Amino acid sequence: MNILFIMRHAGFIRIFDPALRILCERGHRVHVGFVITKERHWMADSINLAGQLSSEYPNFSSGMIPAREDAWGLIGSDLRASVDYLRYLTPYYKDAPKLRERAAEFALKSVVSLTRRGPLANGPGRALVSLACRLAERSIPVSYEITRVLEAQRPDVLLCSPLVEPGTPQMEYVRAARSLGIPVVLCVGSWDNLTNKGLIHGPMDLVTVWNDAMKREAVELHGVSPDRVV
Repeated sequence: MNILFIMRHAGFIRIFDPALRILCERGHRVHVGFVITKERHWMADSINLAGQLSSEYPNFSSGMIPAREDAWGLIGSDLRASVDYLRYLTPYYKDAPKLRERAAEFALKSVVSLTRRGPLANGPGRALVSLACRLAERSIPVSYEITRVLEAQRPDVLLCSPLVEPGTPQMEYVRAARSLGIPVVLCVGSWDNLTNKGLIHGPMDLVTVWNDAMKREAVELHGVSPDRVV
């Protein structure tokens, strides 16, 4: 199997190192792509685990892949970050003001203003704004550049982590993969990713978690079907 695993930065290899080794030992071709952004977090692999894996397994490779930074990409990121923010206005997060304020920093200012005061500053109003943001984000055309990256890699499956950062640029790869019929798996990277980060945007073919508590979070907080969480 040809596997493309996109990560926010190379530091995530430490989390998935055992799984990557098992995949390689079972004969799968694994390429890890670090999504380039202006912050250049791909340099976070201080002990060069990616290099070690490459030297040990001829079927492992890694490298940088582009983030979508055109106008559509920026709009999509803002819309996703706004939906992420709106989750913190639900009753579940009523006692989490710090998380709410942190999420507001990434959201569209118009969304923050509309949902904090006025006729939309209530449950139904916020749900309506969230739906409008989701529909607008889904109407954005898939990136031609990212589609070309996937066509060049020709993966049988796309793995991604963490995918729940505010407005996550990784979501553009998920959207392109789905347009090409490539199955997508979210590999949750940390114990708190499902509770105090962003939402899972769009359907996943599979979500991998650490334990039953995280499975409940995926189902109850992100609306993932229980049979798609392992």
